[in-house]
Amino acid sequence: MLAAQITAIMLIAAGLSQVLWSGLWADLTAQFMRSRHPAGTGMLIGMLALVLGLLLVLPDHPRSGALIITTIVGWIMVVKAGLWLLLPGLALAVVPRRTSVIATLSVFWGLISMAAGGVLAASAFADTAQSVPLT
Repeated sequence: MLAAQITAIMLIAAGLSQVLWSGLWADLTAQFMRSRHPAGTGMLIGMLALVLGLLLVLPDHPRSGALIITTIVGWIMVVKAGLWLLLPGLALAVVPRRTSVIATLSVFWGLISMAAGGVLAASAFADTAQSVPLT
């Protein structure tokens, strides 16, 4: 359950950041795309996403709603990491270039992230509260 709880908090925090600071996320992405080696930066991000995704996928077998959501998020991170590490040119091709599009997508994915994080948190923290014996 710890992986599900961490994932829930991560999704909610990242989602809030994307909604509240969509312009900053758009500027950051635009700077990333204008850098000398955008594929190299993406590959570094891919290595981090691979480690975090594997930490979510490997320890638990999905049995409850929280673990299923955690596993799906983990596999999405692993696939994203694989794309950046094995096909960086393709990964770069799907990144929008206009900051207004990036900002809009940031808000959209931020809302999706917060919704998934909220559902996951309700399940993950409720499961923990039920399993703690009261003395």
